[in-house]
Amino acid sequence: MCSIPSSPDPDLTAAARIRNAALRRFARDGFGVGLRAIAADAGVTAGLITHHFGSKDGLRRACDAEVLRLTMEAKSASTYFGGPVDLMTQMSQVEKYVPATAYAMRSIAEGGELATELLDLFVKDAVSYTAAAVEAGTITPSRNEEARARYLLYSGFGALLLFARYEASDPGDIESAVGEFIDRYGPVTAELYSRPLFTDPGLYADYVRVTSATSPAEAPADTPAEPPPADTPAEPPPADTPAEPRTPRPGSPREDS
Repeated sequence: MCSIPSSPDPDLTAAARIRNAALRRFARDGFGVGLRAIAADAGVTAGLITHHFGSKDGLRRACDAEVLRLTMEAKSASTYFGGPVDLMTQMSQVEKYVPATAYAMRSIAEGGELATELLDLFVKDAVSYTAAAVEAGTITPSRNEEARARYLLYSGFGALLLFARYEASDPGDIESAVGEFIDRYGPVTAELYSRPLFTDPGLYADYVRVTSATSPAEAPADTPAEPPPADTPAEPPPADTPAEPRTPRPGSPREDS
């Protein structure tokens, strides 16, 4: 799948054209790219970018917000999350979301404070739309919804990043790599999400039981031992056990003197 052309859409506002151009340019070239390059892509001046967004960080936050909006739009529309759009229709529209995915990949790969904020917002939104799916009966509930959402994001973006680095036709073109990944691994992703990997349904219950049991040796060192019940008298020593003689300290008077 080739990268989607980045020509500006005349029907969008200037701010939206700038944001969309920045989203693609950041995905392709990283966040060190200059505002002039983004302005050229959007068909505006660099001064107009500053006018609308204040700074490059302000522009990046606008891109983050758009990526989150598109993600929530896709999830909320899906029948699997209680929406009206079936899977085949969503698959036919997948290219719409490739630039946003490529941008998110670039942000997470480069790291930093803004990337951490974006990932946390992804997790928050994922918890929200999976909760709606659990309510609709299309997703099984989890013992820890936030941990599950975070794991799914880690595994999804991790798989994309590894594919782009080691398997994609052009590792430097993240947007193209995202398209290739969807074409190649979309079916197996659907399989793993919809069909259990292991055939024994009791495996998870066994795992939870084993990992939840805490042996005394594993208890924290500062955990006090439980006192015996109040109505349990202390057990006296056996009657025929002679008391051990005391050894006098040097210089102390003998008791029998």
